[in-house]
Amino acid sequence: MFKIYSGIDEAALGPILGPYCCTLVSFDVPNDGELFDIFSELKEIKINDSKKLYISGKSIKDLENTALSFFSSFFKTQPETLSDLLSELLIEKKYLNQLSAIPWFNKIKHLKLPIACDNLQIQKNTESLNEFLLKKQLKISKIKVDIVSAERFNSILSEGHNKSQCCQKILTPLIMESLSAQSRLTVDRQGGRRYYGEWLVEMYTGSPISINRETKDLSSYNIHDSVIQFQVKGDEKYLETALASIFSKYIRELMMICFNDYWEDITPGIKKTAGYPQDGKRFINDLTSRSVAYEKNKLIRQK
Repeated sequence: MFKIYSGIDEAALGPILGPYCCTLVSFDVPNDGELFDIFSELKEIKINDSKKLYISGKSIKDLENTALSFFSSFFKTQPETLSDLLSELLIEKKYLNQLSAIPWFNKIKHLKLPIACDNLQIQKNTESLNEFLLKKQLKISKIKVDIVSAERFNSILSEGHNKSQCCQKILTPLIMESLSAQSRLTVDRQGGRRYYGEWLVEMYTGSPISINRETKDLSSYNIHDSVIQFQVKGDEKYLETALASIFSKYIRELMMICFNDYWEDITPGIKKTAGYPQDGKRFINDLTSRSVAYEKNKLIRQK
């Protein structure tokens, strides 16, 4: 029996513009049973793989409703701005100042929340969530986020890491934050990688680590009395991982609102971008054709 269920998921590993975001969510659980089954009784708040709650270019209302309801339940307050949200969630507080210093993210201090939902509805949903958690004897124990700018991502790559190793370095603090006695961590597995033992040995030096399985869909390891598993489509199988994906995607979309607003202010009429490779290149070409100056290493995430 596990006492803690944790999930980690990311958003925007593929884009060349905008930040890479990753989130850890943890629950204290009193009894066996998967959280998706338990939370099926809570109808007011949608919890699912973020890709099923949000389609690019559409309303982020469902993402926002879920993220802000859980945020308000955990922190006992509603954030008034994106900066307020990040000041509570960021795994290292210094990152907020670093992000605010980037011109196209400066508006995080001024972006008012919520942007798509009704504040009163979020309050009601938070009350329902609080009552539900109390009834089920569940507790949100952690919500931690890392937001990695293109410049920071590129800096890690320049240290000689490849993209996979770069992601490992970014995720390591979140993983270290998650595991404690009798815990289970589910990380949404991306790509075809199957073997994580060497990385875990580096993280948990001196700890006994054993392999449960290393298959095409699941890589699972024991660390003391805890389990860490890298699961393909983990955000579809585990609610804690789905909720992590929702926070990552919601924050990424808010950051891109700030990004696009900045460039619209200095380059009126420029078409907004979601930052994915093809359209990201179009956006960069638009800046170039208008003779807009930018520092390539700070704007464009390298591969």
